[in-house]
Formats: sequence, structure tokens, C-alpha cells
Amino acid sequence: MRFENRGVLNNTDYELNSEFYYVPASDKQMNVQKDMTNKNIVGNLIYRNNFYNEVYSQPVYDSNESNQKYQTPYIMSIDDYEYNYNLINLDEYFTKDTANKGYEKLVNAIKSKEITYFDKDIETVDDFTQKDEYSDDWYNNTFVELVSSMKGYTYHIESTKEPFIEDSHTITENDITYNVSYNPEKHHLYINDFPAIPIEENDNIRLLNDNLTQSMEKTYDNINYKFSYKDFKTLEDDSYIYIDLSDYKDNEGKFVKNLVEDIPPNEIIKDRLKQNINLFDERANYNALSVYRKDLETFSDRNSLDSLDQVKDLKSFYDTEIKIIGLSINNDIEKKALNNQLAFNLSNEPLKNMFRDNNDLYEIYEQKIFYDKLPLSKEDRKEVKTYLDDARNNFSNNYYEYTSSKSSILAENSLTVLDKAKYDLEFSPVSNHLYKERESFYEGMKQVTLPLHNITKDQYKERENDIEIIGHFKNYINTELKRTKTTEFKPNFINDSLENKTHSISFKDIINGSEEIHSNIINSIKSELKQEKDNLEI
Repeated sequence: MRFENRGVLNNTDYELNSEFYYVPASDKQMNVQKDMTNKNIVGNLIYRNNFYNEVYSQPVYDSNESNQKYQTPYIMSIDDYEYNYNLINLDEYFTKDTANKGYEKLVNAIKSKEITYFDKDIETVDDFTQKDEYSDDWYNNTFVELVSSMKGYTYHIESTKEPFIEDSHTITENDITYNVSYNPEKHHLYINDFPAIPIEENDNIRLLNDNLTQSMEKTYDNINYKFSYKDFKTLEDDSYIYIDLSDYKDNEGKFVKNLVEDIPPNEIIKDRLKQNINLFDERANYNALSVYRKDLETFSDRNSLDSLDQVKDLKSFYDTEIKIIGLSINNDIEKKALNNQLAFNLSNEPLKNMFRDNNDLYEIYEQKIFYDKLPLSKEDRKEVKTYLDDARNNFSNNYYEYTSSKSSILAENSLTVLDKAKYDLEFSPVSNHLYKERESFYEGMKQVTLPLHNITKDQYKERENDIEIIGHFKNYINTELKRTKTTEFKPNFINDSLENKTHSISFKDIINGSEEIHSNIINSIKSELKQEKDNLEI
């Protein structure tokens, strides 16, 4: 099975930092909600981007006798309020011919009238996978195409009709007027034009748990704020509380007035912005940890530092942190995209690029906080910006902590790094021109490093000769064992030994050993490997 290339993904892409779900229409919606098709609407597809805080929706039309498939519109063009559109069978977007994937999941959601979330993924069958029209071995993904269609519908159709509102209330606080409304088409609570709260299953909404932070120590910048970024990092999963909207409903089933009289609209908006920062920040740090881990692997291998306890501990730490943050990221495509980072293999400076790119995203988010139409006071915006700054500073501090650890490791093991540089100079095949460049670089390293260890160039010359002997023996032993099932030997300048996954030969034995001793070492390894093979056959 081959899947279309999804490219390099980051927090701003449709697939990441987003949710896609189906919401059934209420009885009132079914009777009232109409669009240019005048068809019966059974529910709505909803796409929410938590980075841009954008919500798009598109209706799902009921099936009929002539067409047993559920459909949705695709807007092709608009001319003088005349819409040119096609009706698309939804199994053209959602995965068909599979059990409990895509279209079948949608059908079950429609029939059971349940809110249902859909999954995106990379290089595996997800809820939006379609077989290619011309090849049974090739699979395409329709997720971005469907979201683009929903964006077009939202832009063209919703701008020309009154939104369908079931419940609303207007309130003025601190000279700001808040028009708070529940839009069932998008299943969101809106404050003016801001999609403030998604309504979740069982009529729940998720808010930051201010109750747990009242007795927590605050920094100077956060002294007047209910919930700070430090609180989030301390509480982690306990940062959130779910509120049942049924507790706010009156006899007519309306809840908006009672909700905003209990929780002011500006607090709801700040809460949403902070939650979005948490989601984005979590993914930025997950991406960073993955890049640190890969960079550490490259760094330790390049400098022959794999066996250092400090390097092993750092690798273990990053592996653990990646798993922990990964538990909070439920979407497989996000973990794969942020962890794999295809750009990592294409870039000469993945570490710097990761740091720059994620800082650019923090900058974009800061601009959104100061968006003119956002109904927040200057003080409220300052609170959210402080929250964002704390998140950005935490991200930057982690980056500088990692680069400082690398610098410290290099400084403490500079002689080992110099040994590896000498080995690479002599035994990594390069052109004459590149050899001259490497030689010049190596001589510069030597000039800086040797005085730090009170070693003269003449004293180090003996070590250089030993490294050349080690390199030639490494090539010899790998050639001799080429036809055996063993891994390649590599020099370890920390342990002063030539090693593979199963054997270790000290530099001392190689340097001081005669040709006969060298032959005995190789024959001994061959004998062990033959014995292992015989045991397996028995």
C-alpha cells in the first residue's frame, strides 16, 4: 500500500492542532435550518482549528430514495447570489468499504444522533482514505479537500444568511458589549464573532480549573491572574474542569444568560485563548523534544560520545518526556508529523530551524491576541500575553538548556572529540579538496584543544599514530567478518576500544598486538559466531 505524500506538517496545517467531528441537528434545526439547496439537513460536519481558533461547518443532507448516500454541497462559484454547486456523496470524502472507518462511522453517527469525532493519520488507512481511481495499490487522502470545501461553504454561504441561533443574551461589562449566542450549526458558544467554547458530548464545556489555583504561589507578573502558565505546568491534566450546561438551563432549555451571569464573557474568552496556547505549546514542545532527541543521536554518534553516562541519561530523559507529552496528544497524525519531522532530514540545521519556526508561531499567536475585533480590554489582553510569554520563555529555556548541555559535554570531552575528528579525517572517504578543508578544521581544533589538557603537539603525535593503527585494523576486521552475521565494528574513544553490538576489543590489544595476536582475535570471534549459528540450527 502506498499513500500520497502529506508533505512537511506543522502547527498551522489543517491536519494538526485541529478537531473534525459530526454533530446531529436538533429537532428545531431539522425544521428550520436550510440553505440554497432547500434539502433536509440531518446534521453538520464541523472542523475546528485550535491554533487559529477558526470553526468551519457544512451541512449533511438526508439520503433519499433516488440516492441512498448522505450528501454535502461543494460550492463551485457564485454570481449575483446565484450559487453554482455540486452535491457530493459523502463516501467520496470519508473512507468507504471498510468496517467502522470513515463513512460507516458517519452513517452510525447519523442514525444514533451522536456527536462523533473522526481520525486523521499518515501512511495508514484513516477516516478519510480513498483508493486511487487508477491504481488499487495507491491511496489518497481527502481530509484537506473536505476542509477546504467547508471553508468555501462558510465563506460563501454563511456570509449571505443569518446564522441559525437557538439561544442568545447581550451583556455589557466595562464599556464592552458582548453578544453571546449558541450556534447549533457549529455547536459552539460565540461571543460577538469569536468562537469561544465548543460544546462537547453530553452538553459539557471545558474550562481551566481556577478553583485549584487560588492557594498556589504566583510570580510577580501573574499576581493578579486566576490561572497562569505556571499553574498549567504544575497541574497538567488537572488543569481542566468540565461543566454541565444542564445546570444552567431554564424551563425552555436555554442556558446562555445564566452561564454568562455566572462566568463573565471576558473570562470565557481569556480561558479559550489560554487553552489554545496550551494545545499549541504542548505540540511545539513535543516537536522540540523529538528534534533534541534526533540531534543528540547525531551529535553523540558524530563525536563518539554514545557511551557517556551523561549522553545516555539525556537520551533516556527525552525518550520519557516524548512519551509523557504524547499521552496528551490523542491525534496520531500530530505525533507522527511532529516526531518524524520530514524537514529534519532535509535540513542542514534542524535544531536552529525548529527553534526559529516555533518561535515564529508564538509570534503569530501574539498578533492574534491583539486583533482589533477581539472583545477584550487592554488589561485582559495583557493577561493573555503574559500567559503566552511564559509559555514562549519556557520553550526557549528548554532550547538553551539543551544547547548548553551539548556545549558542556563537548567541553568536558574535547580530547575524545579531537580523537574522533582525527579518525574521520583519515578514514572517511572524501575528495582531495574536502580533505584539505577537514584537515584545516582539524588542525584548528587541535590548536585550541591540546592546551586545555596540557598536551603538546609532539605528545599528541603518538595518539594520532595509534588512531591510524586502530582505523586500519577496523577496516581489516570488518572485511574479515563481512560474510558473518555480525554488526560492523566502530571505534569508541571514550572506552578506548573497538566495538560492535556483541564484542569489544581494547585499543591496547590492537596497538601492542602482533599480527598473530590480531589473527587470534578475529579467529576467536569467528569461532563464537559459528558456535552461535550451530546452536540456533540445533
